[in-house]
Amino acid sequence: MAYAAWWAWWAAAGADGTGSVIAVAGGGRFEAVDGDRISAYAHPPANKLGVLVHLRGGDDELARNLAMHISWSDPRWVGRDNVPAEVVATERAIYLNSDEVQSKPVEAREKIVDGMLNKRFFGERGGVLADQPWIHDSSLTVGRVLADQGAAVTKVEQPGSGDTARGDGNNQPGGSGATGAAAGTSQTSIGANKTAF
Repeated sequence: MAYAAWWAWWAAAGADGTGSVIAVAGGGRFEAVDGDRISAYAHPPANKLGVLVHLRGGDDELARNLAMHISWSDPRWVGRDNVPAEVVATERAIYLNSDEVQSKPVEAREKIVDGMLNKRFFGERGGVLADQPWIHDSSLTVGRVLADQGAAVTKVEQPGSGDTARGDGNNQPGGSGATGAAAGTSQTSIGANKTAF
């Protein structure tokens, strides 16, 4: 029910915020049971960018703040375990063959590449949700905030993109931890031309 109420508001707000434009790009269903949270965030002033998040555990404020974070950070995966090995291998090869790394001693290169992957790939905007700096307190990662509150992301949707992301509510992102596809669901992407969440 929270999903239907939010979706109706999203459609009525329209692209210009006056209610004169109605554009429903799709539909879906979020169900909250026993301690789950469903929250939404539409970025003002035009409300063109929105996120719906389903969280297991935590509280309403965390769910809303997480939706806000996702709208800004545009993560492709919930946790590192969701990043396909071939994507990581490709990024590793790019960093390893860069002039920046090639100018370093051979014995230090792998460690340097690991650091670059952690900071520039996993933890950056568009990377792994759990590794991203929390926009509300950059000294924390999203994974740490979720773990501290005993919460896990189970599903994310960005209305208008037609894409849905799912996490496995049994796992809690944090450190190298991750969430993946919920049992019985397929992995799908969170944004256009993105890899599975």
